Amino acid sequence: MDATAARQQLTQRLLCQFEESEYPDLVLLNRIESMISTREELERYAELLVAKVQDDELPPSAHMLDRTERVLKLLQQIQHLEQQPQARGPLAGRIDTLPIHI
Repeated sequence: MDATAARQQLTQRLLCQFEESEYPDLVLLNRIESMISTREELERYAELLVAKVQDDELPPSAHMLDRTERVLKLLQQIQHLEQQPQARGPLAGRIDTLPIHI
């Protein structure tokens, strides 16, 4: 079994659960954040967070706003780091190799 592929499949499944949930569970969100290992996964998670915050009929909770802000800041940091010459190479696109954590 390829552990990386299995981890990415599980992350995708959790992201789907999050997308389908009306009121996401904090345990689910924490698990997703611990499983994310690629920029694409992080971008999808950020898109889902933004959609949840914007689509809520009720004002978003401070917790969801804080989480969304933290993830968006992380994406900005990654974009900045990827612009650095040393960020290119075989590990480019893998956020688990960067000195930043959710």
